[in-house]
Amino acid sequence: MTKLKKENHLNGYNQKVLEIQEDLKMIKNYLFKDKEKQEGKPFTRKEAAAFLNVSCTTLWSWDKSRLLPAKRLGKKVFYLKSDLLTFLNQAA
Repeated sequence: MTKLKKENHLNGYNQKVLEIQEDLKMIKNYLFKDKEKQEGKPFTRKEAAAFLNVSCTTLWSWDKSRLLPAKRLGKKVFYLKSDLLTFLNQAA
């Protein structure tokens, strides 16, 4: 491959990466922006476990069994306060 073809190939690749990054930002805003205004920042798994007074392992188990499903953005796991409160109300 000539140097010019390699540069064009890399430029096309870099452009795709930028497009994907923008798409991910839009998805993140769609998933969390409106909810953040209503209920604050989404909880991490550790914060949600502390809020519910359970271990992270228990929270993970509830997520896997769909008892208390988490929201995901890539490899990041989040819980919305409204979901946690609903879960507590249903458990009581």
